[in-house]
Amino acid sequence: MSHIQFVSKYHLLRLLKKYYGLTPRQYLIDKSIEKSKEYLISRMSVTETFFAVGFESLGSFSTLFKTKIGKSPTEFQKEQLSRS
Repeated sequence: MSHIQFVSKYHLLRLLKKYYGLTPRQYLIDKSIEKSKEYLISRMSVTETFFAVGFESLGSFSTLFKTKIGKSPTEFQKEQLSRS
């Protein structure tokens, strides 16, 4: 993206952070977590979910999910399925 805009990648990161409040990496992580919530609600296993949203490590996915959502993927899925 920075080559297209003719600015340094660091300047572009600062601008994105300033105007959108997120870096591109943070944005992608948030989108991945939201998509993983949809998969878990639709009864996809945690293992299938972390592969589907592009994570390479189940541990890092679970830790990040718990940090962002406040529950492990398994806890989130059980809670959502008990509501339906």
